[in-house]
Amino acid sequence: MFSGIAAVKMQNLGFTFAAVLLSMFSISFGLEFSGTYSCYAQYEMWDATTNGTLQFEFKTSQKEGLLAYMDDGGQYDFLELKVTEGHVRLRFRIGDSAQTILVGDDVNDGEWHKVEVIRNYKKTELRVDSERKTGSSNDREEKTLSSKSDLYFGGIPRSIRLTALALPSVMFDTRFKGDIRNVFYGLGAGRWRNPTLRHTEGTKETPADACAQNNPCLNNGLCISGDSGATCDCTGTGYEGEFCKLVSAASVASFDGQSYFTYDLSKKPISTQEDAIQFEFRTRNPDGLILQSGHEYDYVYFGLEEGDLAFSMNLGSGAFVGQVSNNGKTFSDNEWHKVVMTRKKQQITIEIDEMLHDEPITLNGRTTGAYGSFTSDEIFYVGGAADPSKLYGSKTATSSFVGCLKEVKYTSNSLALELSTLARKGDDFISLTGNVEFSCKEMDLLDQTDPVTFMTPAAYLAVDKWDAKMAGSLSYRFRTNEPNGVLMYNNGEKAMSDHFAMELLDGYLNMILDLGSGTIKLKCHKNRLNDGEWHFVRVEKFKKEGSVRVDDETMPFRVSGDSEQLDLQGSLFIGGIDDSSTSKMLPREMWSGMLGYGFVGCMRDLNMNGKGVDLAEVARTTAARDIGLYCESQPPQCVMNPCRNGGICSEGWNRFVCDCRSTRYTGETCYEDAATVSFDGTQYMRFIMNSESRTEAEDIALRFKTQRAYGLLMATTYKAGQDTLMLELDSGKVKLSLNLGAGVTELFAGESLNDMEWHTIRVVRKLRYVSLAVDDEPPVEVDIAGDNTILEFSEIEVGALTEDSREALFNAPSNFLGHMENFVLNNNEFFEMAKSGTFTNILVTASFDNTDDQIISDPVTFKSREDFVMLSPPDTYPVLNIFFQFRTVDRDGLILFNDGDGNDFLAVELVDGYIHYVFNTGDKTNVMRANTVTRMNNNEWHEVTITRDNRDRQVLKVDDATTKTQPASGPRHIDLTENMRVGGVEANLYESLPEMVQSKSGYLGCIASLDMNGKVPDLINDALNIDDVRKSMSRGCEAPNKACAPDSCLNRGECSQMWNDYSCDCDMTTYTGDRCEIRGSRATFGRDGGIITFTYPEGERPGTHTDKLALGFITKSTDVVLARIDSIESKDYIEIEIDKSGALFAVYNMGTDDHPVGNPTLKVNDGKYHVVRFHRNGANATLQVDDHRPIKKTATGDQLKIFNSQTFVKLGARGGSSDRRKRELERGFSGSLQGVHFNGIKVIDLALSNDERVQVDGDITLSDATMATEAPSVPRPTTPPMMPKKPTTSVTSLPTSTMQPATTATTIITQSKQITTEHYTTTAKPISSAKPSTQHAITTQPVRVTEPMEATPTDDDIYYESGSGCNGDDEDNCEGSGTGTDEKTPKPVKAPKTTPMMVKTTPSVTTMPDMQTTTVKTTTMMSTAKPTTQPIPAVTTPMMPEPAPEGSGNCEGMDDEDCDGITSGDGEAETTPAPAVRTTQRKETPPRKTDPAMPEPHVETTMAPHKTEPPVPQPESTMKPDMGAMTTKSAVATPKVMKPGENTEPMHPKPEMTTMLPEEGTADGVGKSMASTGGMGKTAMVVGIVAAVCIAVLVLLYAIYKYRNRNEGSYRIDESRNYSYGTPSNTVIMPNANGTLYNGKDNGVNKPLMKKQDSREWYV
Repeated sequence: MFSGIAAVKMQNLGFTFAAVLLSMFSISFGLEFSGTYSCYAQYEMWDATTNGTLQFEFKTSQKEGLLAYMDDGGQYDFLELKVTEGHVRLRFRIGDSAQTILVGDDVNDGEWHKVEVIRNYKKTELRVDSERKTGSSNDREEKTLSSKSDLYFGGIPRSIRLTALALPSVMFDTRFKGDIRNVFYGLGAGRWRNPTLRHTEGTKETPADACAQNNPCLNNGLCISGDSGATCDCTGTGYEGEFCKLVSAASVASFDGQSYFTYDLSKKPISTQEDAIQFEFRTRNPDGLILQSGHEYDYVYFGLEEGDLAFSMNLGSGAFVGQVSNNGKTFSDNEWHKVVMTRKKQQITIEIDEMLHDEPITLNGRTTGAYGSFTSDEIFYVGGAADPSKLYGSKTATSSFVGCLKEVKYTSNSLALELSTLARKGDDFISLTGNVEFSCKEMDLLDQTDPVTFMTPAAYLAVDKWDAKMAGSLSYRFRTNEPNGVLMYNNGEKAMSDHFAMELLDGYLNMILDLGSGTIKLKCHKNRLNDGEWHFVRVEKFKKEGSVRVDDETMPFRVSGDSEQLDLQGSLFIGGIDDSSTSKMLPREMWSGMLGYGFVGCMRDLNMNGKGVDLAEVARTTAARDIGLYCESQPPQCVMNPCRNGGICSEGWNRFVCDCRSTRYTGETCYEDAATVSFDGTQYMRFIMNSESRTEAEDIALRFKTQRAYGLLMATTYKAGQDTLMLELDSGKVKLSLNLGAGVTELFAGESLNDMEWHTIRVVRKLRYVSLAVDDEPPVEVDIAGDNTILEFSEIEVGALTEDSREALFNAPSNFLGHMENFVLNNNEFFEMAKSGTFTNILVTASFDNTDDQIISDPVTFKSREDFVMLSPPDTYPVLNIFFQFRTVDRDGLILFNDGDGNDFLAVELVDGYIHYVFNTGDKTNVMRANTVTRMNNNEWHEVTITRDNRDRQVLKVDDATTKTQPASGPRHIDLTENMRVGGVEANLYESLPEMVQSKSGYLGCIASLDMNGKVPDLINDALNIDDVRKSMSRGCEAPNKACAPDSCLNRGECSQMWNDYSCDCDMTTYTGDRCEIRGSRATFGRDGGIITFTYPEGERPGTHTDKLALGFITKSTDVVLARIDSIESKDYIEIEIDKSGALFAVYNMGTDDHPVGNPTLKVNDGKYHVVRFHRNGANATLQVDDHRPIKKTATGDQLKIFNSQTFVKLGARGGSSDRRKRELERGFSGSLQGVHFNGIKVIDLALSNDERVQVDGDITLSDATMATEAPSVPRPTTPPMMPKKPTTSVTSLPTSTMQPATTATTIITQSKQITTEHYTTTAKPISSAKPSTQHAITTQPVRVTEPMEATPTDDDIYYESGSGCNGDDEDNCEGSGTGTDEKTPKPVKAPKTTPMMVKTTPSVTTMPDMQTTTVKTTTMMSTAKPTTQPIPAVTTPMMPEPAPEGSGNCEGMDDEDCDGITSGDGEAETTPAPAVRTTQRKETPPRKTDPAMPEPHVETTMAPHKTEPPVPQPESTMKPDMGAMTTKSAVATPKVMKPGENTEPMHPKPEMTTMLPEEGTADGVGKSMASTGGMGKTAMVVGIVAAVCIAVLVLLYAIYKYRNRNEGSYRIDESRNYSYGTPSNTVIMPNANGTLYNGKDNGVNKPLMKKQDSREWYV
């Protein structure tokens, strides 16, 4: 509560310099309190939580005054001591219970009074001198007083807030005036300590404190001040005498390796953040436990390990482990060594022999984790334990300490234990074990002469037999850490008659003895003896009785029967068994021998009948193999991880042992491939024993992998009886059935093991004990009933049972379908034996393949949707488990259907390539869709499992994808009473199937391995409609005739396999067609830009977790937006953009942060075709450009994942949700977009079909995908272009089609040649030079929207197409087109809400049946190219336009309007479609580089004249054909009508052509045609040039005038949501901006780096 309090300002003059010094020492001296307003003394916290004692003395003459106070940090608990009316009053509260104790009379008499406060859980005792009283808390739950503050004497600092006090009134108590001394905190066992005085104010040192003047106490003796001077309390120091100077004899104890003592902490538990341990030791033994206390998570340990001092401590969150040597030597040097450990929370310091060295040996460290308190209510072990290896903290200490220990102490804030002294005094909490002597005497070391080591399980020695017919004795010593092994064995005259054996089994020592009338098996010691220590064993026999002594424990025995004589023959085998004849004579009770375990370890001192046997000499003379003449414990072997491939390493005696049974490998290090055996449901493996086997113990391991929930794994069978041990899969669980002749015992383990994963089974039986375990789960254990413990068997059958065995069983399991490995029974690797081929008693039909490929059993092909199989109803009550495999290319079809009782039914079907499981348990119908990543109709085998788990959840598993329902709240079982139908149902039943079953036809494909609750029907022979099945179905799986191949679908199209064909999914390719070979519909955005907007209707605006967007594009523009998806209800968006450097990025925001993703080094504004694929999944996304590596974006932090209420899909600009006029376009795109696909929506296709959800505005030309072909390139001319000839333009108007709600007419300008476009082919017929012009009839078709074909430019043919004309609503923003004269031109009318569409071009003369056609006069257009006779080749390849975008080429970064559309001069031809012509008047035309090989056309258009006044919007009207009018919604900016003979030369040298957007309005008529002159002389040429120059000057002057009077704010672009990448270094992102960039020159609004330009355009 008071932590972090600032130091109190010292204002009282009574606070002396001596008081300042007091706060610097841990010893608290007597203080004189002034009683002033700020008087107090602050001591360190007193831990009074459960137990503890506070003691001090005081004297005063005041009736009132606060003595001491502490609390729990300002919550509830507190403790207050004060003098009131001459009494000492104690008030305290524990939980909800407050108590008051009043003790003493007239304590304000100016004399010294001793006060003690003793805490003991709920009880608190107050002692004043000789008077005492006890109070108890009434809170039933709380019994601890929470201590979190320091202890305050005399008063409380004024700096502490009242809210920080559990008893705020203590602040106003009268300050104590008087003296206080001898402040002690109790440690238990009569020990005390001086608390640290942290701070004091208004006090001074009392002259009556003798300890303050001169402390005479040594060795941490406690100094107590009295009236007669200082006295020393030596309790717990290990010293005695007046000044604690003499060593106490009671502090030394001797241990012999079998003796130790313990202290019980259960009554006085340890719970502290600071403590210390101290002891001294002397030994010659390099190993041994010194002390330990704690449990699994909290413990402390000291010990000797190979001569080094080892230490470990854990505070609950991770241990600190250390080991230190004696400066290069060992501590087992028979010298005294002193160890002191101190701990403060996690920090630990150990010092060794600090008095013997200039620099003591130190060990520093920290425990891991956050916990800092040590807690223990366990036994405190000193000198050893019954089994040191079981104690926490020691990994290698397996023996007790041998030597002397002195002054073993443990101290903490609340507890002090002088353990050596307490042991000698016989404290109530001390327990002595063995011969603990309280003196130090020399310990004899263990004799290590003449030992031998059995290094492998196959090693053994043979000595003379043990002669103990009537009596005998045998003794030896052994040492090992391995749990199993034959120590010795001697057989009798006949097989299975008299025998004697000793073995280790699971670490326990057993003796097997048979005198001919019955075998006894004696467990010789209660503890495991594989502890790595030497153990002494002595066997004594006299007639039928005897005893076995192990170390200090003796176990008697008596043999049943009448025989008293032990008749042994042959040799006594030591350490193992002869592997020849004697191995056949092993008694069945000798389990280690039956299991094949030899002894690995050390043995010495063999003595038989008082005669010693030198085993080392025997090994030398017999040249025994794998015997070492030594006994050394080597370092652990498993630390080097010798076991490969997941094998489990265990430490053996100087070796490692790899357990490979849970892996796919075998061998010494699990490096060799284990034999994998595959069973297809009909195959088996059978092992025939040479003779009947009779065992009392089995150790079985087996690995398996299957998808089927039922099937036999293995079984032992006995023809002469009912004995069996069988492992099988039953409803996805492992079932063990054991019958020893008295009935079947069944055990189950595991759950859902038919998951096509490898699982390992372990079965261990010893007599009646049986254990079954699967994988790492805890074993299932049981003791079987009956007296018989012997398992008899003659065969082992794996995978399938013979017919005889099946008949002998009541309910035989089905055959196994899957894989098995590592079948090991009693250390015999049967699969390896079978694979070797050397055993004639092994029958195998299963296959060895060392793979775990999918196994298909008995497949059947359903060739027709009318085919189905009818089977008997399966028994799905109470267990449901259905499994089958299928393979198909069909997306839909009914696979299984079974009707039941009432509403019950189940169905399995394919819906759009996904498995659906539909069922009803009686209350409602449920549909489960498999959550597979891909569709299942991919011509691959897939596996389906339907089960109900132990929580009554329906579980559908398809391959590795699992779907589960919620636990059933109603009926749980499906009662199926009708026949099961497989592959479909009768044709007349599809309409009557349950409502949520979607299938309307049968299944087409293959089905195999059908298993219904362990019943495996034959789909043909077991069919109830077998006659129909045999006619139409066939065994095996016939593959489809036409399968998907890598080149089946082009341009990354996804191939979907059907049974006899395939289809291509082209959604994410930007292509279309059967093989994704045709580029998709195209939108060409002219230089003025435009926007296409798809709007989701209200109520249909989705919220998506995933989005997919694909588009193709060609552009040379930068800083443009290609596509954007917006929400009208949130700030969620997705945007595809090209930044200022030409790199493409995707930016998305789901309501949290903007997430850009892209490659800033990849430039896409190169005029080439690029494909963008964007996929968002929640807050993460992937972007891929062309075939470059996909770029993944993983969002960090808390991110929203749903795109809420998608509203707009915009192409070509950001635009706005309500006003998308031209001057409102933001970062408009110039170029072409193609094949745009967003979440199944093809926006351009919808625009072409006049979908009412799509709005098209601006300079945009739409082209249908069916016309997306491209002509091969033709070399450009190398001669300069000639003056253009005058071409002829024909305009034809057609009536509105009855199939569309609106009609759009498009004017197409053709040149003086014939162009025929038909079926992706463009042809051009050469024009004779003698015929300068030709008239063509151009037909404007109604609504039918296709793309006009393009012709590649040649020497005599230049054919361009560009975007539409002006569509703005500002007259200053769109000047009317004209010839350059001063005649006033009409202003354009506001664009309608209909979408301008391109129409398919036709030959010159077009005949349209049933449609009205009007042919008007044409206007001549001159060609600038030389005539040629070379025809334009036919176009057979897809063609994409390459528009010249703004800002590209040599004009990049310039602000001149004339740079618009200029190519970069890279030599590549660029073609754009040109359904109409727009000429643009420029302000000035600076000289620029042009490509001489690229002639530019000269185009002039004559259109119907308008009135001189501006037109106003008119409703839709129909013009009569005979007047040459068009039926249209259009407002046309019309130039002056040219009269015959008038100059037709262009007013601008380089006009640009674009499609005029239709506007609402009415045309007055169609202009008359211009007469074309037959030739042009020099005079006309000169006049034309002069006129052109004059006109150009006038235009330039007019442009300058308009520029000076321009409207500065007419076309401002908001950059607030612009992402730009690869920008200059001075560009930074503004905070909280949705993609805004700051360029370092911001004056309040972010501006583009380039100079501001006029936003107007001029049309000539």
